[in-house]
Amino acid sequence: MSKAINLVGQVFGRLTVLKRVENNKHNRAMWECVCECGKIITVEGAQMRSGHTSSCGCFKIDQTRKHGMWRTPEYCAWDTMKRRCNSPQDKGYKYYGGRGITVCDEWMKSFPAFFKHIGHKPSSLHSIDRINNNGNYEPGNVRWATRQEQNNNTRHNHLVTVGEITLNVSQWAKINNIKRDTIYARIRLGWKPEKAVSFPVSPLCKIK
Repeated sequence: MSKAINLVGQVFGRLTVLKRVENNKHNRAMWECVCECGKIITVEGAQMRSGHTSSCGCFKIDQTRKHGMWRTPEYCAWDTMKRRCNSPQDKGYKYYGGRGITVCDEWMKSFPAFFKHIGHKPSSLHSIDRINNNGNYEPGNVRWATRQEQNNNTRHNHLVTVGEITLNVSQWAKINNIKRDTIYARIRLGWKPEKAVSFPVSPLCKIK
């Protein structure tokens, strides 16, 4: 096993480190710990030192039961948000934590703080969305949004202004019945915005 800081005897939240065990499949140092509730678990050292893991899971359960929102859509959104930004094992990590997106400290530590800001989920069609898609999960940059609203907000969208109207390429394409790829190609060729989004095309280039 590779060298690692000796954590034996140290306490991280509710966890007390008992001994070093074999590295995980990512060759990261793993430690056997005992939780205050008596459960023995194996934890990655970096996760404890960063404060991401501080119990066997009982702390989170205790906290969520206190506010009575265990397994609600709002709680699930909070939990998913944290995993996407902090767990390399999560399937969505490369799109979030993997490209530098983080969750503010207050929300990482407290579901009530997150819920106070975001409120109840308006409908089953809504999910968490970052207003600035390159920004972090933090007050002022998070809202509930529908899939259509999120698609209009994706980092892949290119905003085009014609006169006093600013829309993304997808919206211009729909309005003028032109394929998005055609508009993108025109923009790359240096066409002026108004011509790029509205110049007539052959029937083969129109949206079917």
